[in-house]
Amino acid sequence: AFDGAALDGAAILAPLEPPAAAAALPVPLVSAFDPAAAFLAGLTARDPGDLAAALGSAPVASREVRLALLRVRILLGDLGGAARLLEEIAAEAPDDWRVDWYRGVRALAGGRAKEAVAVFNDLYDLAPGEQAPKLALAFCYETLDDMGNASHFYETVWRTDPTHVSAAFGLARSCLAAGDRAAAERVLDSVPRVSSHYLAAQLAAVATAVRGRSPGELDAAALIGAGRRLASLRLDTERAAAFTAEVLEAALGWLRAERIPVPAGFRQQILGTDLDEPALRARLEETYRVLAKLADDAGHRHAMVKRANAVRPRTLF
Repeated sequence: AFDGAALDGAAILAPLEPPAAAAALPVPLVSAFDPAAAFLAGLTARDPGDLAAALGSAPVASREVRLALLRVRILLGDLGGAARLLEEIAAEAPDDWRVDWYRGVRALAGGRAKEAVAVFNDLYDLAPGEQAPKLALAFCYETLDDMGNASHFYETVWRTDPTHVSAAFGLARSCLAAGDRAAAERVLDSVPRVSSHYLAAQLAAVATAVRGRSPGELDAAALIGAGRRLASLRLDTERAAAFTAEVLEAALGWLRAERIPVPAGFRQQILGTDLDEPALRARLEETYRVLAKLADDAGHRHAMVKRANAVRPRTLF
């Protein structure tokens, strides 16, 4: 969901790609009456390749096993194999709604979002209280760049069932597409602390506050708020340094552009650093040198050293 710290202006939230959208869709429940139900419940593999191998060893090639294999083939990009398996299952069970579900998933994964919309709309009409078709429609509309419809379905899903965190990130992308950063921050803040995606949402909120904004779009309150949010998170050294650099770069750019004098005795801080140019430069130099030490290749290391040298406080020698 979140693309991480990007000192060179990457998107705040990674754009939605059709295969990833298909993989993020909910998986229909397995029938408890299927002869392979216990076998399927015991599967622990997460990697699609491992799942395919495990399904190949199933004690019986039941309908549920074949539906699971169908999803795996879609995830692996074997859309031709998925189509053949779909037709086989459809001939056996033409009234099983999951055949249509996976037709829609396969179409979405293959970049045929208009075709997928038609399928998921029919499923939405069939079960208007279910959230899965609404989330699927939101994904489809976003890949079609129809952010109005996407936002509607994302908001409906997130408001109704906050376990679908992908809807929150989708709604935040919709807000950003509309230029409403404040709304995007509110949505990201609504991801609960107990969620495994809470940290990603908070980092995305930090990026939303500062990334890609001109100095004229910033103010002290926004910068201090972003710093306070970042300081509250438990991060590894590299991510902490990367986001710290991003927030401090924004603060330095704002301070230099606005040329705001700091009154005597007045002390504002961002991430423990005084909001004045020499202090910000010194902290940024230190942060870039940390990133240089952590770099895993020479090119990135040299880039960080270059940034550290460029931002170091001015002296007479």
